Amino acid sequence: MVLSRFTNPKIDDKGLPLADAMVVLSSTMILGIFILTQGIIKPSWLAPMSLAPQWRSLPFLFPALLHGSLLSMCWVIGGLAAQAYERESFSEGAKALKATTKTWAFAVALMIFGVQLGLGREALHMGVLPLVGESEALDMLAVSKYSELIVDAALVGLFMTVWRQIRARA
Repeated sequence: MVLSRFTNPKIDDKGLPLADAMVVLSSTMILGIFILTQGIIKPSWLAPMSLAPQWRSLPFLFPALLHGSLLSMCWVIGGLAAQAYERESFSEGAKALKATTKTWAFAVALMIFGVQLGLGREALHMGVLPLVGESEALDMLAVSKYSELIVDAALVGLFMTVWRQIRARA
């Protein structure tokens, strides 16, 4: 039964979900560092935190940690759905790649769902229907959010595929 994957998951390596979360979080931090050092357009999640001390890049640390934590949560839930924490799913190269792909697909679906909820909330706040063409501002926000989602999905997919293949060979 699918629900048992979440309520009573089989996790053969208890540290693997934590390691996965740390790799996803690290990918977000690396992306944030790259964006800040290159001076390119910052994604919405990399807005400086006003309450943090204005020292070097510290105001950007907490937003990047929060974003990375949300992506990590999507990945770990995807890993549970794909049964990626069972020994046969992480110990052999081909099976590890298959489990990683399934996990990535589920994680991306969760990210899309999260963006949809956020856009729906914004539409309600603006007093418009959450449909394309109802509000130019909402349409531009949707383009921005989905552009960020594409970068997040590609980056997480790349980092996690490399990590899982290294782990399978170890």
